[in-house]
Amino acid sequence: SSEDLLTSFKDVLLGLEGDTVTLSCNYSGTTQMLFWYQQMSSSSPQLVTSGYSDTTGRLSLKHEKPTKKFHLQISSAAVTDSAVYYCALQPTVTGNTRTLYKNLQYSTTSTRGPHTLFFHSLLQCCPKFLAHGPKSSN
Repeated sequence: SSEDLLTSFKDVLLGLEGDTVTLSCNYSGTTQMLFWYQQMSSSSPQLVTSGYSDTTGRLSLKHEKPTKKFHLQISSAAVTDSAVYYCALQPTVTGNTRTLYKNLQYSTTSTRGPHTLFFHSLLQCCPKFLAHGPKSSN
């Protein structure tokens, strides 16, 4: 098929505090640039990594070109990393839209034990729009 697709491996990924967590997407066709966005509760999506290989603090973007997969690796995961994560690429892929839901929470059954983290890996079509944000000026 000539249709380009972008898909996440899992809609919801669970991890424990201190774990290394890996979110993954795969694509068809060709790509010029890869992106990962993080959306915290009550905030707009923020660009956290871009390119083909990028490390920012505990976040790393990794690209497997032969298998057309790219990953966001979060080292030493913390409860504050619980968020909706969007994978995106250029040129823009459209068509496989879905309604996006998030329900962020963590385990509070033990104040001394590790918390369970919820990572939502969802799709986004428009990196240019998100990179600039919905600003009214300019």
